Amino acid sequence: MPVSPASAIFAMELTGDIAGITYVQRGAQRRTSYVKSWPDKPATPAQTVVREKWKAGMAAWKALTPQQKETLEMVTSFYSMCAIGQNVWMSSWMRNDMEWPAELAASIGRPWP
Repeated sequence: MPVSPASAIFAMELTGDIAGITYVQRGAQRRTSYVKSWPDKPATPAQTVVREKWKAGMAAWKALTPQQKETLEMVTSFYSMCAIGQNVWMSSWMRNDMEWPAELAASIGRPWP
C-alpha cells in the first residue's frame, strides 16, 4: 500500500515548536499537539525580580573562568548529578548561596578561586 505524504509526516517522530504549535510524543505512540499561548498580562513585580536575578546569574556564569566551569562540570560528574555545571551555578545563585560551589569544589579536591 503506498504511503501518502500526509501519513508519512505523521509517522515521523515529531517534537518541538513549528509555526506556533508545539508537538510532543509521549511514550511509544501517544502524540499530542497544542497551540502555544503567550501571556496577555504584564509580569508581576515578583516575576520581574526573579527574571532579573536569573539574568544576573547567567551573566555571572558567563563571567566565570573556564577552570571554574570545568570544576563545576567535574563536580556534577563526580556526584553523578542529573545536572550540568551551569545548573549547579544557577541553583546556588538563585538561593544566594555562593559558598556552595566552593564547598563542592573542595569536596573533590579542586581549588575554587
